Amino acid sequence: MRRVLGGLLLGVLVGCSAPPASQTHDPIVARFDGGSVGLQEFRDWRRSQGETDFEVTSRRVEDLLLVRLLAQAGEEGGLREEARVRLRLAAIERQLWVAALRRHVADQTVVLPEEIEQALAEEPDAFQKPRRQRVRNLFLRVPATASAAERAEVGQVMLGLREQVVAGESFAALAREHSDSQTRFKGGLLGVVKPGELPPPVEPLVLPLEPGEVSSILETTDGFTIFYCETVWPAESRPPDEVRTKIESVLRQHRQKQRWQELVDELLEEDPPQFDLDFEMAPGQEPERRVLYFDDEGLSVGELRTMLRLGPAPRDLESMSLGLVREVLENYVVQVRASRRAQELGLSIDEGLLRWRWHSVFAAEEMARRVDAQLVRPTESELREAFGADRERYRRPAHYDLSLLRIAYEAGGERQAMQRALEAEEMIRGGRLSFEAAVRRYAPSQTSDPRTGWVARRRVAALGHSVLAAVEELSPGELSPPVVDGNRLYLLFLHGVEEPRALSFEEARSAVERSVGGNRVETLQNEISKSLRQRLRVTVLDPGSSTSDDTLSPAVDPR
Repeated sequence: MRRVLGGLLLGVLVGCSAPPASQTHDPIVARFDGGSVGLQEFRDWRRSQGETDFEVTSRRVEDLLLVRLLAQAGEEGGLREEARVRLRLAAIERQLWVAALRRHVADQTVVLPEEIEQALAEEPDAFQKPRRQRVRNLFLRVPATASAAERAEVGQVMLGLREQVVAGESFAALAREHSDSQTRFKGGLLGVVKPGELPPPVEPLVLPLEPGEVSSILETTDGFTIFYCETVWPAESRPPDEVRTKIESVLRQHRQKQRWQELVDELLEEDPPQFDLDFEMAPGQEPERRVLYFDDEGLSVGELRTMLRLGPAPRDLESMSLGLVREVLENYVVQVRASRRAQELGLSIDEGLLRWRWHSVFAAEEMARRVDAQLVRPTESELREAFGADRERYRRPAHYDLSLLRIAYEAGGERQAMQRALEAEEMIRGGRLSFEAAVRRYAPSQTSDPRTGWVARRRVAALGHSVLAAVEELSPGELSPPVVDGNRLYLLFLHGVEEPRALSFEEARSAVERSVGGNRVETLQNEISKSLRQRLRVTVLDPGSSTSDDTLSPAVDPR
């Protein structure tokens, strides 16, 4: 891992105890008992937090100093030698170098004027902003086992609902009350549509509608639907410069994405990494065994576990398929090699940003160390008391056994994606293709297993609110119509559902322990922070009042 960290580690970490020489004459914006804070240091700190508001306040300076003091104590306490911390620092540095390389690729991407004109020639309607409509729908489902008489009865209900809309009833209110579509949660709102975006059976009914008009009834194998036009925006001409700018942006983004993927492929293929995935995934097994070899480097099972736990979405190795493990390892190789490529090209990163992100790692680790030293684990009786006091909180959510077909598309590809989804739906319902065969034919880029197995409600919600709403409307054995969420279309088949239920103490024990322990950790963190803040006594200054002789004093040891 030392090679990955590169030469910046020692130099940048000097800032934990004293700022670099380049900031010696940085105008001072605040003083505290034991030192001072410079304007550039304050700006670097705010940027490291993703903030763009650089107003200096006492509270913000205290936040900065809290991190600076804890980081200094953590580094002096040997945190830099811990493998977990070194992995975090390396990952942060790699992220900045990869970002620099991405910017370099973007800067090298050129779209020529003649390419823009060629795109315009291929899209003669680009100067026209088409007519758009804000549309709602109301859908009544007909069960697959319904008789002709039962189908006719549903049709009569829809006829009555349409007559109510024509008579002036609120379409949105009727949709919320009666519709079987996922859109009922939004009063039947489909959104703003333009020509070419709706499926062929629907478009002829919707496009002629004016504001306040309702369509005739559309009958399909699934049921009956009516559409309501709420607003119309007429077609209009777009300024030529606006169109050219938009086309240039689309071409540039597409080319940047293409060139980055070419670079990723090159980084993986120049000296193919070697994987050894024949290992025991159970926790604690074979921690030193190497699972990845490349460029005279490697990654052990233990290091891989640590990386997965420290990521933005923490995961356990034993819950991952071998295919997903390989994907994570390939991404690691790309990150390391892209970082090196950026340095070989002479690119640069923001050292102030890097310094403060590293400070934040040291500070968080030091805070955790101090909390652990004072933390008292809850007893069995305390856990049972907490469970009894908040029993309704501990419930097992609904779980679903699903199969899903996912079609992703880019801007402008909505209609083609919908046509593929509708065709797949028809083939599945007609028994001409199994769900798995439909995935292979209509969603060839979907690499994950169509069958999810039993997943909790929150996992379904992570796919999108529209997907969750559609799943909650299905009964076991039912197939959904196409579900739109973002730039993806889904077909969903529900194999089974387990309803939510209350958990026993034994089932909820780990969750109760996390809750009680989490509250105690938060209390200790607040007490430690309060103790440090009280000793700072911050005074905010006018940056313009500091002289060239002002220097930034090092932080005091808070221990």
